Amino acid sequence: MVDRREALQRIVLGLGGAAALLAFEQAAFAAASANKVRTGKFYTAGELATVIFLSDAIIPRTDTPGALDVGVPVFLDRLHADWASVRIKALHRAQLRSISAFLMPPGMTPPGLAGRSAQTQAGMLANLKRLDAEAFGDGDKSRPEIAAYVAVKALIADVYYVSEAGATQELRYDPVPGQWIAGASMAEIGRTWR
Repeated sequence: MVDRREALQRIVLGLGGAAALLAFEQAAFAAASANKVRTGKFYTAGELATVIFLSDAIIPRTDTPGALDVGVPVFLDRLHADWASVRIKALHRAQLRSISAFLMPPGMTPPGLAGRSAQTQAGMLANLKRLDAEAFGDGDKSRPEIAAYVAVKALIADVYYVSEAGATQELRYDPVPGQWIAGASMAEIGRTWR
């Protein structure tokens, strides 16, 4: 049985609420980044550092905005703080712990973003590439860190591609594809099926 809150969540998200909330939160993310805020409404400092690292590594800025540019970490923070159930919050935290433990080079504890050296970042990136190859290659899909990574990567991609930049610049979504020819006769166009 779906309760009222869950039904409202589905309606809001189904009507583009995610995209609207993301646009609203972009300014908050920019301000938080500029002020070196390292905790979120939901995320701890370590969790936020992990989400920021993953978002930037999975969808970096290229000739189109990356996941950090569109505010994926702050959106995920607000989504979990304001909308997620207790069960989903606990699951997401466990996923981030599992991923973070895998990414950390041996003998390293996960500091916040500011505390990571270039060598640590490089080690984490190498571990992330290995995890990605295992998750989407021949790796053991039942391993907790692989299942966690697949879920978090999908979540980051979903949030990115509902953003305006993700949909219009990265995917180049065209709401009306093709060319409009007013008053064209069927003889010129032909049938659309065979």
